[in-house]
Amino acid sequence: MRLLTSLLFLLCRWIDSEGPKRLKKLDENVTKKENEVTDAKLAIQELDEVIKGIETEIHLADKNRKNMDDNIRHRQFKTKVEVARAEIQTLDIANARIARDSYERKYAKSKKNEQELTQQVSSEFRSTRLVPLLLFIDVERADS
Repeated sequence: MRLLTSLLFLLCRWIDSEGPKRLKKLDENVTKKENEVTDAKLAIQELDEVIKGIETEIHLADKNRKNMDDNIRHRQFKTKVEVARAEIQTLDIANARIARDSYERKYAKSKKNEQELTQQVSSEFRSTRLVPLLLFIDVERADS
């Protein structure tokens, strides 16, 4: 019984010291903190969604940047190829001029040799009086 009396005494003291009001206040504080935790969790979820959106934008921006870098590199290579083609064409033209000049020199030399030989043959035929024979050969060719 003593134990019961002791417990009863403690209970009365607790009630006198506004224990139920403090318990209710603590209960309200717990509920308030639970609501704050719930609100914080919702805020965290919203921020997670915002972060995912930002990460998606960053990924797309990186992809666009890479595409632009690739495009710039492609244009640079294309320009280099065009420059190289122009250089090749210039070299081809220069080589063609050199070949033409060489051909013209050789042709002029050959033409000069031909003319000299023709003069030589012509003068030998005149000196040997074979001109009528040549005329006869030319007439035969014209008839055929």
